Amino acid sequence: MKGNDLRTRVRTTGHGMITVAVTAVFLIALVGGTSAGQAAAATATTFSGRAFAAQATVLGITAGPVSDTGEASPTGDAREAAVLEYPISGVIDPTGGAVTAEVLHTAVIAHGNTSSAEASVANVTVNAGGQTVAADFLMARASAKCNGNSATSAGSSEIVGLKVNGNPTTVGTAPNQTIPLPLVNGKIVINEQTTDSSASSKKSGMTVNAIHVIVPGVADVIVASARAGVACGTSEPTGCPNGGFVTGGGWINSPSDPQSKANFAVAGGMKNGGWWGHLLYIDHGTGMKVKGTGVTDYYDPAFPSLRRVIKGTADIDGNPGYYTADVTDRGEPGRGNDTFILTLTRPDGSVYKAGGDDPSVPNLEGGNIQLHCK
Repeated sequence: MKGNDLRTRVRTTGHGMITVAVTAVFLIALVGGTSAGQAAAATATTFSGRAFAAQATVLGITAGPVSDTGEASPTGDAREAAVLEYPISGVIDPTGGAVTAEVLHTAVIAHGNTSSAEASVANVTVNAGGQTVAADFLMARASAKCNGNSATSAGSSEIVGLKVNGNPTTVGTAPNQTIPLPLVNGKIVINEQTTDSSASSKKSGMTVNAIHVIVPGVADVIVASARAGVACGTSEPTGCPNGGFVTGGGWINSPSDPQSKANFAVAGGMKNGGWWGHLLYIDHGTGMKVKGTGVTDYYDPAFPSLRRVIKGTADIDGNPGYYTADVTDRGEPGRGNDTFILTLTRPDGSVYKAGGDDPSVPNLEGGNIQLHCK
């Protein structure tokens, strides 16, 4: 019996029906009161998370963090930050040249039962104490998850084209690898992973730094840092609102020169009733640079699928235009599995396209696309 039907019968029948209806309402209120009491006693899952692209302390002076998401709300959040190039043109570089980088991307998604954070940068160079550390691409990812009342955390880094003082250096995927810098009594920590010191069976967290350059007394530089944490409550968390979020960074082959990289970073979703996200893109085959200036749409074009489309406005080599990013997350690793397709429309109506035409064909040469709350 529907609520409206019940109210109609109370108004139109005799005293016997009124007695039944009142009794039913009393029982519903009693059960509802019990549920409310249980809900009040339950504790909600809380979150933490932050990501930044770079931070440098040189001779005791700290600059940054650069492209910093800030701290996620304990009740759940979606945060992002993006810088096309660093140092930023026309802005004094507080690191004094300690860090240069392109396509600096960060994001934190904390909803449901998971907090996830990521940071990526391209073509980065660190100058510290006379030592030079460079990489074609860096990405750090951290996540913390509640499985019922049990918390776990994990992290990883992707490091491509690492060079130390001009010498190519091969590193693996193991955490906390160390490369000594003997001339300055320093070191580089690769895929630096630190677990939350206050972790318990119901609380877990991890910080991942793709690279951490330490020259004692001179410089301390972190590039691509991601931190995520959860404290599991007794109430079962629900999934992401508005169909989730997508984030990612990496590169595809340039459409003008297959030997050149086209670096990208992307984020999309809806937060607090408004569109959310960013786009960064540099085609090293042509030198074209693109920075999104606003998100205007976000959707799943083949619901339900692992594909998302983000549309928005953009600055294309200093001119206004529009972009459509079509991305797909097919699991791990991103390279060889995920897809990034970009379409740009310039003011004169001309169209630029990268990544091919078929979203079912994987094309990431490096990096990762991550669909949150699948």
